[in-house]
Amino acid sequence: MACLKAADDLQFLNEDSSLYYYEKALAISSASSTDTIGPYVLFGIARLNYRAFNYKVALELFDSAMTEANRHKKYKVVSNCLNELGAIESDLNNSEQSRIYFNKALQIAEQHQLDVQKGVILANMARFETNPDSALKILKQAISILINTREADMEYCSVLMNMATRIPDNKKAIKLYYEVINIAEKAKYSETVIAAYNNLACTYLDCNQIREAEVCLRDHAIPEAKKSKNTDWLSTVFESYSEVFEKRKDFQLAYLYEKLSLKTRIEASQKQAATQNRLLNALLRAKNREIDIKEKAEEIKTKHDQLNRMYVWLSVLVLLIILVVVISFLWIQRKNLKLKIQEIDAAKRLSAIEEKEHERLSMQIHDLIGPLSSGMMKHLEGIDFRDQEVKQLLITRLSEAGSELRRISHRLNPLMREQMTFNELVKSIREDYQGRSELIVNLQLPPKEPELSKETINQLYFILHELLMNARKYVKTGNIGISITEEMDNLYILYEDDGPGFEPKEVQLTGLGLMHIFERVKLLKGKADLDSSPGHGTRWTISINLEK
Repeated sequence: MACLKAADDLQFLNEDSSLYYYEKALAISSASSTDTIGPYVLFGIARLNYRAFNYKVALELFDSAMTEANRHKKYKVVSNCLNELGAIESDLNNSEQSRIYFNKALQIAEQHQLDVQKGVILANMARFETNPDSALKILKQAISILINTREADMEYCSVLMNMATRIPDNKKAIKLYYEVINIAEKAKYSETVIAAYNNLACTYLDCNQIREAEVCLRDHAIPEAKKSKNTDWLSTVFESYSEVFEKRKDFQLAYLYEKLSLKTRIEASQKQAATQNRLLNALLRAKNREIDIKEKAEEIKTKHDQLNRMYVWLSVLVLLIILVVVISFLWIQRKNLKLKIQEIDAAKRLSAIEEKEHERLSMQIHDLIGPLSSGMMKHLEGIDFRDQEVKQLLITRLSEAGSELRRISHRLNPLMREQMTFNELVKSIREDYQGRSELIVNLQLPPKEPELSKETINQLYFILHELLMNARKYVKTGNIGISITEEMDNLYILYEDDGPGFEPKEVQLTGLGLMHIFERVKLLKGKADLDSSPGHGTRWTISINLEK
């Protein structure tokens, strides 16, 4: 038990040492006839692999930990394993499988009165709600459970933070952040304290309470981040502090703190990469030791069973011949179906990779816009204009452009898109293109918000984005009509423009944009019809089956 406790305590401080103690605990567990810590050890090692993004090994270990926990009736570990599996599937953008795991975890927690696990799982499930009111209702349920649960302060703070970021009433959000700060400071949860003060400052800025925002960052968040040497959060806090000075029109200090933020972000990335490398090396060494042990055991077993295997192989050979005949027949029948499934799986993986790339690009744009905007404003401030109104107009336009680019970078980030409903997301796409071109986009949305999965919303976002990007490229000026309706478990998208049109058969051979639209519709198991000819505009009819 001492080795297990040491490993758990070091898991977020020193991954190498944590893995060492987990391995010692696992050796003790394997040698004991009355083993009770095996499930906890496997769960801990699985979490280390998860943090190293070694998803395949993590999934196997969580499954092993769950099997052992069920055998020993350690239902807390079972629920925790299912919750972690749901988190992994969520990272891989497999929302349906993620829901299944979270529902199973919640069922185990309710059956065995595991209040901490129940509260955490409910908070995780709230992320899938497209309706903000439904999400807040689930978060309130999680809070009502955790508030009366002992030794659940960290989880309670996490849910309160989540809820504060979702509620539209800034006064209520501020009250929640202070509640988090009060609990976290008493329990010495340094990272939670920093996060709460940073979010509190952002909320004050939204309310135009600049002085209160500055106090949160200058007197609390920044000193705490420096004290704990948390460069990741220090970078974020510096960026928020830069926004305070930008609100005050002190662009010189805003530029200075944007530079500090970028510098600290680089240091944090380097530190994280070094930690990641050490952990992966330690896991690799452990894997190599395991392979060596298995190879020696296999060699001994081979010598003892050589004769018996000879007879077994003869029997297997006969069975294989029969199986080959049967499988060959089945393979011919199912070949087309298998290829289709592989295409869909490949498309899903590519979509997941694309989402990650958009998230990375969004962060880079967001990190660069601030220093660039502040630097240009600083230079404009230093130029002596004859007409001060022109100078002020340039500064205003530059600030508006920076805000617009930040908004676009937020929408590129899948985490930010998840906070918007489908109708809000479509309206924002229309505003982007209509505001930056001479196109007139007439939009018709369903009166009731469609119930769509996260994956469906993401794919529809990129389809509409591709349609309007093509319109801006080829139509340039004119009218565009987009009608979205929901009828009988089907979502219909009708797009038409009065542009120059084209010959679809010729363009499909070379046009990646059209191919992306067709492939994304196919991924949603829908149907897309394109009707266009030179001089007669373009018309798309897209239908998506929403039946679960």
